[in-house]
Amino acid sequence: MPLYSAVAPLPVNRIKNRLFDPDARTFISTAGVTDQTARGQINAFVLGIKNLGLYSSMVCWPLRSTQNAGTGTTAYSLGGLGTYNGTLIGGATWGASGIVLNGTSRAITTNYIQPNGNASFSFVGKMSVPVTSANIVYSMDDLTNRRMNLYFSEAYSSRVVFDADLSGTMGTKIIVNNTATQDFLCVQASHDGTNFYAQANANTIQSASGSGTMQDTGPSLVLGRRSTAAAPSYMNGIIAFAYAIQSSSINSNFTNFYNLYKTTLGTGLGLP
Repeated sequence: MPLYSAVAPLPVNRIKNRLFDPDARTFISTAGVTDQTARGQINAFVLGIKNLGLYSSMVCWPLRSTQNAGTGTTAYSLGGLGTYNGTLIGGATWGASGIVLNGTSRAITTNYIQPNGNASFSFVGKMSVPVTSANIVYSMDDLTNRRMNLYFSEAYSSRVVFDADLSGTMGTKIIVNNTATQDFLCVQASHDGTNFYAQANANTIQSASGSGTMQDTGPSLVLGRRSTAAAPSYMNGIIAFAYAIQSSSINSNFTNFYNLYKTTLGTGLGLP
């Protein structure tokens, strides 16, 4: 009797994938991610987010072509908060570094709506050209009193601005101190019920007072333009990643998140 099994062994890559985190495996399968390096990056990112205690309160969109569908108009979401897949519109295209936008028609719509309460928002991206107007990167905005935006603005020397509705009125703006619009940068912004916070890459976290709670903005999240089509302010550049986290203490993890993203999903983007 032979001392070995006649059943062929599993390929090494299949063995590795079976050892992945279950939520990472689900996303990889749903999005149809085939690149082995990208699969490992997704798994490492999910494990890291869970280690930070943020997975259950987060939804995010990995937007580099190898880390998501890479073709078609659906950008699949990842995270324990729920399923909020994005839809590429206006001819937005997949690229190795992220979704390529043109400043005139391209964007990513989602079905995510921020509920009343404290939250954090982030994007990783860059501008393709010097900023000549307010270029919206992350928006839930009805142009009245339900407004939440992260955007590049020429009025602030091409820096990133976080502006959010707070208890029915516009909150204090934070001007994120980073002018490297031609390079990839990670910007995170949040409100914890007492203050606004914002950080670019691993720079010093900035804050501004603003007591209250963020309001349900009504419009769902749009990446790459204002969510209200009447005043779109399209972005010209690339978005590699975005997240929304419903947590009151995310600002204490800004730098941890940045370092995690930089060494997993953000590998090769040149983040400082």
